[in-house]
Amino acid sequence: MKELTAENVDAIFMDCLFAEGEDTADPVIVNGILHNFGFHRGRLAGHKQEIAELLSSLPEGFRTDKGGGWSFLNACMTKDGRQWGEHRNVEQLLVVEQLLVLGIATGQASMLMPREMWKAMPGGMPYFSIKIAPDALVPMDKFNKVFDLLVSIGGAPESMRTDFLLHHTNDPTDEYRFQGHLGFGGKYRRKTNTVDCYREDENEERLKIIERLNAELAKLS
Repeated sequence: MKELTAENVDAIFMDCLFAEGEDTADPVIVNGILHNFGFHRGRLAGHKQEIAELLSSLPEGFRTDKGGGWSFLNACMTKDGRQWGEHRNVEQLLVVEQLLVLGIATGQASMLMPREMWKAMPGGMPYFSIKIAPDALVPMDKFNKVFDLLVSIGGAPESMRTDFLLHHTNDPTDEYRFQGHLGFGGKYRRKTNTVDCYREDENEERLKIIERLNAELAKLS
């Protein structure tokens, strides 16, 4: 479990930003409290599980299934009563805002009111809530390892990795068509952690690949 500290939040936040010279054509845009941000979609997806772990350390008043949402002013504390962030000035406010916008960018946090209503709230700060799906805490490295197998045994193109991770984090899907050596119908099925292909495309070679792949995938369960 990733510990909620200013250093851990800042490290993930900085990694999700675009590096100089990177293609910024498909960013995830988030309007924060003091700043607006554009995140790298692929790296953001890769950190979603860690962001879920960080958010899960906030007080339960922020949970949609518990307190329903709470003031940003309370987000500097963990649910165990430990202070991890500050609100004393802009620099110290930023790290708590970083966690909030990472949550929004990954669909795990949301503001509870429009910006024009913030001034009526304590300190002029918004209320927000967090909603973490049960499978969001499945280690992200598992899906990287799954895709490693799809590439090395199944012949999936490495260029699909970012899209594969996106479809198992920000936009969870039950099946993913990776094709490769299994032909057009070559699929990875998330719920069973197995692969298969269209019955009409089965042959001796493909059935051996499916058997080998499923055996290796079972070791990751």
